[in-house]
Amino acid sequence: IVAAVCAELMPQAQRQGQSLTVEVTPGCTIAVTPAWLQIALRNLVDNALRYAGDGARIEVRLASVGADCMLSVADDGPGVEPGLRARLTARFVRGETEGEGCGLGLSIAARVATLSHARLELGEGLPRAGGGHGFAATLRFRRAGHV
Repeated sequence: IVAAVCAELMPQAQRQGQSLTVEVTPGCTIAVTPAWLQIALRNLVDNALRYAGDGARIEVRLASVGADCMLSVADDGPGVEPGLRARLTARFVRGETEGEGCGLGLSIAARVATLSHARLELGEGLPRAGGGHGFAATLRFRRAGHV
């Protein structure tokens, strides 16, 4: 599912000169409804494509961490101030960057996390060449068999 969603969005990344890479740890199986995972991941990657800016680096990773699987989308775009991050999961709340979005992507991902007994964590992303960090959104799911 992770590779398929990223492959679907790859043409948009290429048009914007962005690098979209995917890394999936073998054997990391998430206990989640597949359609919900697709919806959440598509929203997270779409947000990165919209707001990281032309030429940005975007990394999607699925990795095992203890009894959890962490699905993260991180970029080296302008980032989000820590004070604003906590509010971004509310509907219609957007960051300060320009873009066409309406402020629903992170709220949808947060709702999927809640319905899946998971957590959505927002934080610093990849380091930027000029200093600072981009933005990262991480879904922390229980691994299948550890629910």
